[in-house]
Amino acid sequence: MFGRKVRAYALIAICFSMLSCDGLSSAHQAWATTLAPGTIVVGVSDNPQQVANPDTRLIAVDPTTGSTSVLSGDAIGTGPSLTFDASSGGSNIRYISQQNDGSLLVVDNQSAVNALSQYESRLYRVDPNTGNRSLIADITSSTDSGVINAARQVGNTIFATTKGGLETIDPTTGVVTPFAITGIDTVEPLYGFASLGTDLYVGSNFPALYKISAVTGAASILSSSTVGTGPTISPADLSFDSAGNLYALGLSSTSQGDNSSYFGIYRIDPATGDRVAVSETFDPTPTQPTGTPVIGSGPVLQSLAITTADNGAILAINYTGALLSIDPTTGNRTLVSQVENKAYPVAVASGIVVLHDVPEPSTLMLAALGGLALLAIRRRR
Repeated sequence: MFGRKVRAYALIAICFSMLSCDGLSSAHQAWATTLAPGTIVVGVSDNPQQVANPDTRLIAVDPTTGSTSVLSGDAIGTGPSLTFDASSGGSNIRYISQQNDGSLLVVDNQSAVNALSQYESRLYRVDPNTGNRSLIADITSSTDSGVINAARQVGNTIFATTKGGLETIDPTTGVVTPFAITGIDTVEPLYGFASLGTDLYVGSNFPALYKISAVTGAASILSSSTVGTGPTISPADLSFDSAGNLYALGLSSTSQGDNSSYFGIYRIDPATGDRVAVSETFDPTPTQPTGTPVIGSGPVLQSLAITTADNGAILAINYTGALLSIDPTTGNRTLVSQVENKAYPVAVASGIVVLHDVPEPSTLMLAALGGLALLAIRRRR
């Protein structure tokens, strides 16, 4: 019995030794965000051709009142600027996701080639409480195949989609490594990105939706013009809701059977690949910038990013800076907030995420210690 007690208390001692004073190492510091869970974060980038001093920033939006505040950028937060050199065409926030520790991953792409005729992408980590930024990776390429379209953490690995395929990025060194995929001929270029457990769901303008194991790299076509029924779409972004429904944002030319272009949100059955239009408008054009509603009413959908709220609503930010809530049953689009008073082309809004709270490191430590103490008591008995 004495030996069991010693082993149990030794485990507690080991638990203490594995945790720093902050609970986690500084490389993976945990943030239990002070922003209310459900807060919506979107990215906005000024057009350097329209604005004298362009700025790229993250905006926090209260989902109830629609009120906004700058989370990072516009002199909020320290660290590398989110704004690229304006002489190179400025930059656009392409994608935002939340890491396991509560921090934000932000993909920022240069709008045009830089002075060295290179394409450039940057991946930042942003503290949602302070707006402080750190640069994880600065990637340059002679072609646009290396440009990052989306990045998210799965387990302890950061995966990124590019026009050249799927890659992993070391969160400490920023080293980019191609991720080997088996089972399909090609998956490039890749755009929309979502994950569920250890499975990656990646959209391509093939057009197709791929399911890829983050563990083995085994891949299959989940939905395409030949897999599943419904409108053929090119997924620009993907999102799962809390019930496991998969939604895709994208362009379709077959939705209504008339070969017109539609921009919409589509529900995809992860089991069969079947696609159903949830909300649609005609693809806006310079002569018809508002887009005629086809399914659902409300503002135009033309956007690069969607996410889902805990109440099941689909959220999208369109080019005009309008944050929309889409009813997944009716397809109706409701304005939550006019995030920016600068309409396209003065500013472009893209990238969206809903914040979720994460446990404080001390909470995690106490939970672990409580479990081990209970084990010790049970052993003692």
